[in-house]
Amino acid sequence: MINQDFFPFSSSDKSAWKNQVEKDLKGKDFEKTLVSTVWGKITQEPYYDSSDTGYQTTCLDFHEASAIPSLGSRQWANSVEIFPKEPLFTNKEILDHLQNGADALVVHCNDSMDWDKILKEVLLEYIHIYLIPAPENPNCLFGFFQFLEKSEFPKEKLKGGIRWSPGDALFETNADWDENLKVAQKLIEASKNYPNF
Repeated sequence: MINQDFFPFSSSDKSAWKNQVEKDLKGKDFEKTLVSTVWGKITQEPYYDSSDTGYQTTCLDFHEASAIPSLGSRQWANSVEIFPKEPLFTNKEILDHLQNGADALVVHCNDSMDWDKILKEVLLEYIHIYLIPAPENPNCLFGFFQFLEKSEFPKEKLKGGIRWSPGDALFETNADWDENLKVAQKLIEASKNYPNF
């Protein structure tokens, strides 16, 4: 049991937070300064807490049980971010990271990805790979799936995922929601045969 003295902060609630923020705003209008509207319809408050839900939140089990009986369900990955430049340089960078303890890649993708060169000698079946597309062009992700098909990579051995959603694009770059929703549907279709991705 945790000693309550471990937490030196007094408890607070949303109204106390709002009162403090209004003082900090020094006369500026709270609604105009901090409250925004998404798509002209959805009000986005600057602060949310458990009083906004009306129910007690619970922890969800996001990790599957390990195939090794003595291990817990939590599986860690030592990730490194890769911002591809020239393919051979990027490949060398990836191999250096993997040879020095990394076991997951977070690759920022763009239109000019030469996956054959970038992932040369990278054994994808032993690592996780996560893809983040250029904000203005999520279609650049399809090149990765073309690379996998061409290389006949075993579908069940690919681990990782895509770190992008149409919502991200909407909030970050005010991109076309409908267009990005179509891209998301195509990505789901392209990745459906990869059960661990």
